[in-house]
Amino acid sequence: MRKTLLILNISAFIASVLWLIFNPDFEPLISTLLTLGGLIGFVLIKPKKSEGKVVMKQKGGKKSKQYQSAGDMTIKK
Repeated sequence: MRKTLLILNISAFIASVLWLIFNPDFEPLISTLLTLGGLIGFVLIKPKKSEGKVVMKQKGGKKSKQYQSAGDMTIKK
């Protein structure tokens, strides 16, 4: 997945550079700068490793209200 995105980003950058060469205008310049920024960000930012699958279990009694959250929460009545 990451290699596919990198190839697409590089091809978009090459296309925008060619567009800027053949049509030097403001719009191709913006496109080239944005794809360059995206490419730099894509290369510099490494994906985080997942910590595993989160499992949440919940039990409730009769006539009870149940709320489930992945973190702290406050319930105001």
